[in-house]
Amino acid sequence: MKKGINIIIYSVLALAVIFGNISIINFIINDKEIMSMAEATKEPVIMPTEAPEISYHVLVKELPVFKYNTILENKTKDAIMGKYLYGDKIKVKEEKDGQVYTQTDDGCYVWSSCIGKLPGNASLNSPCPKVVVIDAGKQDILTEQASLAETVTNSSVQEISLEFKIAQKVKEKLEENGYIAVINTGTNINSEDMAGLANQIKADAMVSILCGSTANKKKNGTTVYCSTKDSKQIKKKKYLKNRLLAKSILKAYTRETGFNSRGVKESDNYQSINCCKIPMAIIEMGYITNRRDYNKMNKSNFQDRMADGIVNGIREYFLSL
Repeated sequence: MKKGINIIIYSVLALAVIFGNISIINFIINDKEIMSMAEATKEPVIMPTEAPEISYHVLVKELPVFKYNTILENKTKDAIMGKYLYGDKIKVKEEKDGQVYTQTDDGCYVWSSCIGKLPGNASLNSPCPKVVVIDAGKQDILTEQASLAETVTNSSVQEISLEFKIAQKVKEKLEENGYIAVINTGTNINSEDMAGLANQIKADAMVSILCGSTANKKKNGTTVYCSTKDSKQIKKKKYLKNRLLAKSILKAYTRETGFNSRGVKESDNYQSINCCKIPMAIIEMGYITNRRDYNKMNKSNFQDRMADGIVNGIREYFLSL
């Protein structure tokens, strides 16, 4: 009798547990459905996103890290805070106007034209290719040159536009030949600034690309300038390299373009030459005030020949060392 009562009690308890668990499960399911419905009625939450970081490599032998993002301030003694070496990886957070990029880790700046993707066949273990700084024109003579050109061509020619077009072509052709080419990234960077950059990154050569202009409309042809033999600011060894670079460019350029050679001229009047610690030359490609020179230089296919001439001269210079 007692045994039968115990069986009944245990059966009742078992049923209670079973039905209780079912209720709990139903409660949980219903609760989840209610929560899902509640969540669906809420406004979507959009989390703020930061600008993605971009990675670049250093393309030059040495790349100074600056404290400021303006050229003028970076000329102070405390401006350079360190340096990167060729192949070093840099994460860029924000692009600034001008010559530099903001770094993610320390908020400092570097020359934007000296970072990018490594050349196609290069690796982190490869030596740094030859680095050539290309200076596209002198900003302070733009108005005067355009005015002189207008008297010949009846159009307000922007000399800087032609110089920059050729400089860009030279950059592209140098890179096709395995060189690293660094060019002005804005019109606020003048020839002296570019010479300073060439010194800082330990470039192998620098070439300034100009057009000639004069009141004498018959004056034509190409001149290449370098430092003088007796310059107090240029050592003899560098003078010889400057002269060799100038001669190589003049010879190759006039051979390619057919322009009249006005020779290599030595001058101490160019501050960019005086302050540049690496081999440097200035090419005056042709005269925009001469109708024949101007008509040739204004044609796209001839501009390719002009660029080829400059690049061939640079290549021949390096081969002759």
